[in-house]
Amino acid sequence: MNTIDRSIHELVRALNNLERAEVIQGRLIGVGKKAVPAVADFLLEAPGNLKPRGLAAEALRIIGGQEAFDVLVKRLNMFLPVEDPVVALDEEAVKNRIASELKYFGERAVGPLLDALERQRLVGAAESLAELNEQRAIPFLIELLEDSFKRSRISEAILRFGPAALEKLIETTKFRRLEDGLETPQSTERRAAATRLIGTIGGEVAFSRLAELLYDYDEQKPIRCEAALHLIRVTSGHINEKAHAVIREAMADPELARRFKFEDIFIRETNKGGSSGANKDRQ
Repeated sequence: MNTIDRSIHELVRALNNLERAEVIQGRLIGVGKKAVPAVADFLLEAPGNLKPRGLAAEALRIIGGQEAFDVLVKRLNMFLPVEDPVVALDEEAVKNRIASELKYFGERAVGPLLDALERQRLVGAAESLAELNEQRAIPFLIELLEDSFKRSRISEAILRFGPAALEKLIETTKFRRLEDGLETPQSTERRAAATRLIGTIGGEVAFSRLAELLYDYDEQKPIRCEAALHLIRVTSGHINEKAHAVIREAMADPELARRFKFEDIFIRETNKGGSSGANKDRQ
């Protein structure tokens, strides 16, 4: 290693000084493509060091070029053995940061991001694909609605697709994952989240599906409740009356945990106000 390379490696190591990390990152970006190998070594090393490696990923993206892109993809696909759950979360956060940086490379990043979404269920990949309007990601995003820890961010990503996501969302409300003849809680939560997204996106097709769910007496309460709450905001007359009846029934559930859940849903939706896009004069 010559003197210049050694100096660059020492500069990269200085990213571990959290007080000066952003300044060091700026200097590395100023070095340009000559810094890529050293930054790559730092990014590809053992787990941990969330902030320094996040800054390293951002530096590679800003420097740009095929070599930097290849390093980011390689790091995204690495599976390092991690036993400490805290370090494991940091590792996932680094990968999410890398996925976020990859979107700036445009179309050539789509393949690696789709792979990371399918194989690793990375929220960062989901969000980047949504920003790139890559509709092939929609089915994978909908599957992730079963993950309670990722559901909020995944829902936001799906909403970026707007009406383009409606077909798959409606489809998933009809699919129940069963165990021993009963729908799993994760399946119910996925379908409830999908119902909520359908109502938020709105439109004629959305209205029709919400009405079907409202009047399906065999449907699970959380799904009917989500449908009812969205329909209340955009209807009047008989449908509105039925929606209120469904909500009253849900909020009187004898099981306390479920009743609190329905009350939370009701408070959340009524605080939003506005309209989901369907006509106000529905009857």
